[in-house]
Amino acid sequence: MIVTEINATPALKQKFAVLVREKRVNSHITQEHLAEVVEISEVYLRKIETGKATPNWIIWLKICTALDIDLTEIQRDLIEVLNFNIPN
Repeated sequence: MIVTEINATPALKQKFAVLVREKRVNSHITQEHLAEVVEISEVYLRKIETGKATPNWIIWLKICTALDIDLTEIQRDLIEVLNFNIPN
């Protein structure tokens, strides 16, 4: 079975929101600049950073790339939050 979409749980959405905001602030990047780079509105970025919106995979990857977020960190959070048991 191939998973094409994962519904974000509230916990996962909040973890991503906190991570994005912390990385952006620590990198001294404004919401305006990040939104421009990622090609989304500032309003939508604010919703992502507060956990009120879940970006699609393309926006998610653009944000991670722009902020140099380690995708393995996101993967660990996903496994933890969703309690995935990956067979060997």
